[in-house]
Order: sequence, then structure tokens, then C-alpha cells
Amino acid sequence: MSAAALPLSPDQTALAELVQLVCECTALDARFRLCGYTVDMDGLELLPEPLQDRLIHYLAPGGWMWAFLGGERRDAPALALSEALGVRPVLAESRLDARAAVRTLITDMRNHNGTLGLDIETSNTPPQWVRINQDGVVAERQKTDQRDRTALDPHRSSIATMQIYAGGAECFLFRSTALALVLHANWLRRQIIIVHNAGMECRFLLHHANHPQPAWRRGKRGQLHCTMQAMGLLHGVGYHGEGRSLENAVKTRLGITVPKDLQRSDWSAPILSPGQLAYGCSDAILAYKLGPGMFEELTATGRKRAYELQRGAVPAVADMELRGLGFNRDEHARQTRLWDEQLAQARQAFEDVEKAPPPAKPDDVIAWLARKLSPQDRESWWKTPTGKLSTAAGHLKRLLSLEVPGAREILVIKKLEQLITNFGPNLLRHISPATGRLHASYNIAGAKSGRFSANAPNPQNLPGKRAPEFKRCVIARPGYVLICADYDQVEFRAAGRIAKEPALDRLYEDGRDLHRETAARILGIALDDVTKEQRGDAKCIGFGGIYGMGGASLREYAFTQFDVDMTERQAKEALYSFFRPLPKLDRWRGDHADLCQRRGYIVIGAGRVVMAEWEPYGLSFQQCCNLPVQGACADVMLRALRLVHMRLLAARVRGGLVASVHDEIVLEVHEDDAELAKQILEESMVEAFTATFPGAAVNGLVKVNIGLNWGEAK
Repeated sequence: MSAAALPLSPDQTALAELVQLVCECTALDARFRLCGYTVDMDGLELLPEPLQDRLIHYLAPGGWMWAFLGGERRDAPALALSEALGVRPVLAESRLDARAAVRTLITDMRNHNGTLGLDIETSNTPPQWVRINQDGVVAERQKTDQRDRTALDPHRSSIATMQIYAGGAECFLFRSTALALVLHANWLRRQIIIVHNAGMECRFLLHHANHPQPAWRRGKRGQLHCTMQAMGLLHGVGYHGEGRSLENAVKTRLGITVPKDLQRSDWSAPILSPGQLAYGCSDAILAYKLGPGMFEELTATGRKRAYELQRGAVPAVADMELRGLGFNRDEHARQTRLWDEQLAQARQAFEDVEKAPPPAKPDDVIAWLARKLSPQDRESWWKTPTGKLSTAAGHLKRLLSLEVPGAREILVIKKLEQLITNFGPNLLRHISPATGRLHASYNIAGAKSGRFSANAPNPQNLPGKRAPEFKRCVIARPGYVLICADYDQVEFRAAGRIAKEPALDRLYEDGRDLHRETAARILGIALDDVTKEQRGDAKCIGFGGIYGMGGASLREYAFTQFDVDMTERQAKEALYSFFRPLPKLDRWRGDHADLCQRRGYIVIGAGRVVMAEWEPYGLSFQQCCNLPVQGACADVMLRALRLVHMRLLAARVRGGLVASVHDEIVLEVHEDDAELAKQILEESMVEAFTATFPGAAVNGLVKVNIGLNWGEAK
């Protein structure tokens, strides 16, 4: 920001003096930062008294120093949006303010649709010090830490403000005493509340407002609605759910651009700036305005049932995120040291074969690969979008069949390097300093199918085949146990019900093993002669079949994911053998793909859809086969999580949900409550499956184990 960008001053000499003062202060190592409507200064007391006297009157709230450091510029977009919305933001800080605001909100609800738009802002780490150039001008580029998730963590951050809007001329921002009064009021718990990203609000309300059983989970009144979930169902989730952001929803539905300049500002500041007040209120107003139209469209398009499933799982998932996973640092350190030793051995093995150190950088691996491939192989080798040779592990595996020296060692090196990068010391930064546990962030229906996505960290990516012992690092707290329940072959059961394939129903009613039978049929051997390895190899054929793969894609999938090497012809023959006793499932794949591609959308589970217009290349055959199966399994899991959570609370079990990974649910409960919790978990998961697939076979559906760590319980 330059001095010329400041608003006109009655005395331009004052502006020049301010710039000179800032130069002198920064030269003496003083620092400035914006705290709401005020300026925080580090080192003021160390400045010479004459300099302090000259400086002090510029530091008044909303004064010249605040504007000079960028406060006015940051506020401007939020103030412009507030004016465009035509709703006056009102600050409520005292008990009297709170009571007057609630009376107005009650009147507004009676005069409008009876709902509240709600949003919260959380306290976060102190704002960054403003970078100032040597000439006293604020630097164009300021430092920001986009990886800092403190403001999203209820264990390290509190609710700083709550904004509520009921459709009238005013939106209220509650903080201080007024916030405490409203936050714990039974009145709020009885309302129909609309928020965007209800999961975050629910986490903070459960943790800070002592609402272990929010009233909005029950009955006609007391409901928590989420426009983020509605957005995904109506317009697509994008990549890992980013298409559901408030900015995207408001732009798409209301044609409004939402400024985010103040999102990371200091919400715990002594005085909020006018822009902060406007920004906070605008999110509540926009959620309120988004809601009615979205909910009507969900009903009109047949997607309301899917929305209710996703919305209903929010409290369970929020509770799961709050509990987190216990983590054994000593066991993790032991395994990490072992990986380091194995990596050193693999590098030495490469050097013994190649008489040179292994390639260290991605470009070095590409250069090594180019030297090893023949001109013909280089031409046909997989390429990256930029045209370089692909060094993906799945592609490098093909070097083994070409008997390339050093290939096996390179694969081991890459596997171990990736393991150490993702799950070595870097994983420890995700451990909460407040709880000592891993608190993943789950995105309900973050995938197109309706499945979860997760991050920071992603428990669905914890190493299995690569490091079978890793789950031993996830532990129960003293006096507690982990209970792990997994749906057995749920995707194949779902595929059978969706395709109306009676042979699959009979197989599961009889308690038979699909993968073992597939292996026996392909290999032409007796069931009793099928080994564990052969059964594991047959899994890829079954999954490839229900995922809609052909011979070429199954060949690649089997090799990269299961280390099963077959020719394309063998892959086609394996698919034929898999589908021979399942003709209706095979026929459904083709018929359903034709239907979806003709009408331009896929219907999934309880009413989720994927529109052809949402996909850059339209609807693929594999999507048409796979998404309905995955989506139905997502419905099962959403129902199960809600049932398990509510029943554990009702039974007063000490503990609760701590993880949901693919088709698996993990509880951490007191050891004295373990048998009761195990029974609730198994019964709830079976009930969720039968609610999704009435009349389906449940023989051997859920497998449950108990242990002191996840590896033991698995």
C-alpha cells in the first residue's frame, strides 16, 4: 500500500510525518500489526520518549496508523457487500444487548420463514506482524501461514463471535457477555438453524457450549441445516468437496462475490473493525438467503432423502472429530527408524547393482528411466501432462517385467521415501498440542459418490499393505479399548442388490466367500485348495468387475494395486469367469451405463446424482458402474454412524466414535462398557445395511474385534 492510496487528509503534512515515524520505528526494530480496529505495537516502550509522544496519537482505534497499515483497504470489500445486502450489522456485547437482539430475532422469525441463519468466527493465533519496507511503505506482499489450522480446532480455539439473522433489517453479531448468554440459551437449541458447513459449527458448539445432545437432532423443531451439503447435491462436490464452498455457493446461487480478506483477521481483538462486523454478519445472512431455495430444489429434484442422510450424520461426525485418535509416539518412532534403516539398505543395494548413487530428484529418476528404456519403450511409456516420462510407482513396476537392473531397488526406495514423507516425522505435526491426539477433518459426502474425504491427516490413507504394523501406533487411552467393526464385502453385496442379481444374494445367504469361489473358478481348482494368496489375487478381478473395468484397465489395476501381473487377454478371460455365474450383474453394467449416458446423469443411492455437465469428459462407463455401488455404501455408512452415535449416548457408554475408514467404524470406549458398545455397534451397522437394502442377506455382514490398538483390533 502506498501513501497515495490513503484517503485524503486535511493535512498532508501529517501523512508525511506518519511515514517518517514508521521509518524511524522500524529502524529501531519496532513492529506493528492489525488487531481488529486497533493497532498492536511491539517495542513501543523501547523507543525514545520524543518518538513515543509523536507516535501515540496515530495509534487510536480506526486512526491513521490503522488505515496506513491496510485496515481500511481490508474492510472495504466487506462493507461494500454489507451495503449491497441491505441488512444492517449490529454488535451485541452486553446482557442487555443480547436480550434486545433476541427479541428482535423472534419478531423477525414470526414475520418471515421462522428460521435463523447462523455463523461463527473463532479465535485464532495472533495476526502476523506487518511487513514494512525501508522507506516506511507497507510491503505489497504480506506473510500468511495458510497451513495454520488453529482457528479450525475447537481444542485450541474458542468461539469469538456468533452471528444470527432472521430475515429482518438487522443481523446481530454476539460477542463477550452477550455471546456467552446466547450460546448457552435453550432458546437457540430449539430453533431451525441454517449454516454453511454445519460440521464446523457443530464441533465448536459441542465442545464449547456443553451441548452433548443438541436439540436440533430431534423432532420438528430444533434442526440444524447445512447449505454446504445441499450445494454438493445440487451442483456437484468438485474435487474433494471444494465445489461446495460458501463463495462458490453464493456466486452460483445468488450471483454475489464473497470477499474473504477478513477471514483470518483477529476476531478476539478488543474492538472489531466495521469491516469485521459486516463480514461476520454477511456469512449468516448469505446462509439464510441460500437455504429456502436450496431446500425446495432438493425436494423437487428427489434429492431430499440424500440430504437428510448427510445432514443427519453431522453431529456423529463432529463428535468423532473431537475425540480423535490416540497415538503412540514411541511405537511410531520405532517403526520410523526401521523405515530409515530399510531405505539406507535399499539405496546401498541400488548402488551395488548400478555402481552409482540412486537418483535423488524427480528429474534424476526420469533421466535414469530414459537411459534404461529402449527407444520403442520410451515412445510407448506413460507420459505426464507436461510430456515427461511418468515415474509413478505403478508405471515403474513394469520395469520388472523388462528385467531392468536397479528397477526393483528403485521401487523399494520410492515406496520407503513416500512412506517416510507421509507417515514419518511429518505426521507428528498433525498431533494436537492440546490433546496429544490426531484429529482428522472429515468431509461428509466430499466425494462424488457420497463417500467421505478427509484431511489433516487422512485416516483413509494410513498405510496398510505398505506398512501392515502401522495401525499399532493408533492406541486406546488407559482404561479404554478400541472396537473395530468392518462390513464384509459390502460393495459386492450392494452391487448384487442394485443389479438384482439373485446369485449374489444366495451366495451371501449361504455364507460363502465370493473371492475364494472366483479364484477356484479361474484357476480350475477345488475351493479347499485355494490359498490365501490366490484368494487375495482374485479380489482385484471382482473389484475390477463391479468398477466397470475392461481387460486393459483391469490389467493395469491388478498390477499397480495388487501386484498381480497378467496379460490383457488373461484379464478379459478373468472378467468372463467372474461374471459367468453373475449374468444379471454383467447385463446391468451395460444397460445402466447406456441409460446414464443417454439421459445425462447417474442416480446414486438415496437420490444423489452426478450430472454429465459436471464432468469434463462426460460420464464414463466406469463411473456409471462404480458410483451407484459406492454411493449406496456411503448411504449405509451415514446411517450407521448416526445410529451408533445416538445409541451410545442413550446407553451412556463412556467413549464413542473415533474413526470411519471406508467400510470400517472404530470406537474407543471404557473397558467396562466394551461388550455393550460392541453389541450396539454390530446391531446398528446391520440395521443401517438392511435399511438401505431391505431383505438383503446379513450372514457374516459385520466383523467386530476388540484390542488396545487399531492393529490388534483389526
